[in-house]
Amino acid sequence: MADHADITRKKAVLGGVPLLADLTASQLQLVAAHSSLRSFEAGATIRAPGSLDNRLHAIETGNVLVAHPEAAGGERVLATYIDGESFGELDLFGSEPGEYTVRAVTHTVLCSFPAPDEQVEEVLAVDPALGAELVERLLREIGERTRSANALVSEKAPWIEGLRRQILTDKLTGLPNATYLKQEMPGIIAKNGGDAAILMIKPDNFKQINDTYGHDAGDAVLIRLASTVRSEAEEGMCARFKGDVYCLIVADGKEADSRAQSVLDGVRALDLSDYTRGDGFVLTASVGMACCTEETVERACERAFSKVMQIREEGGDRFDWSR
Repeated sequence: MADHADITRKKAVLGGVPLLADLTASQLQLVAAHSSLRSFEAGATIRAPGSLDNRLHAIETGNVLVAHPEAAGGERVLATYIDGESFGELDLFGSEPGEYTVRAVTHTVLCSFPAPDEQVEEVLAVDPALGAELVERLLREIGERTRSANALVSEKAPWIEGLRRQILTDKLTGLPNATYLKQEMPGIIAKNGGDAAILMIKPDNFKQINDTYGHDAGDAVLIRLASTVRSEAEEGMCARFKGDVYCLIVADGKEADSRAQSVLDGVRALDLSDYTRGDGFVLTASVGMACCTEETVERACERAFSKVMQIREEGGDRFDWSR
């Protein structure tokens, strides 16, 4: 781990990058902690044609040239960057190598995020909200570039939209994640009339599965649970909130009791014999509920989560409202 002076230096460089400007102190600290400072002598290749470099580079000092090789030899200069500027933003989440070269014109020091031995997805998994924010900023930047580089934007925009969906989706279950819940639920609830209920669903005895049958079995059960929750949800109205806790939004709050009971019955009816060695293990769940409008999504989530934890501590296998 870099020392305090090193982190401070990297924060000073990265804080001037438009994509990272105005991040919270903790978010900039996270980015800096997973960045590296590298020096290149004049003429050194920073990136070779055909290579994959999923990094954002901020120039502390120096001069960098980006060029595209020409078929007949030589090269076509695409851009130059100097102290305080950055490049590589559109490659940060890329999956395809670029057919261009990047080299130092003068002695150059770069602050690169993430560090060479890290992947951006792993770093952003620590703070999914940061990942969503960076994607939103990239989308805005792409929009601004439309006026001057329409061909490049047309090529990148569908990929960025796909990336946004990835960041807002839980990789294990395929459900939307908590970041999606925070960003999208107010609009979804408003669209459905604003008289909704949030249901937090937590299995009562999931830890026993992990402890007895292993974490692979646990992951498989989480996927089964996600299917049960999804079956009770309209499109876009459920999410994996955290860990083994799921969230179901019922657009018409008057239907919440019947949906909650249906979820409890569905969880109890899950056939887990292929993961629990056929020993008759029965999974049960608790459901905490709260009324919700588009203005109170975050608070409603907190109340419903607090309620589900209370129900579980009291024995579980039932639902109740947060009053």
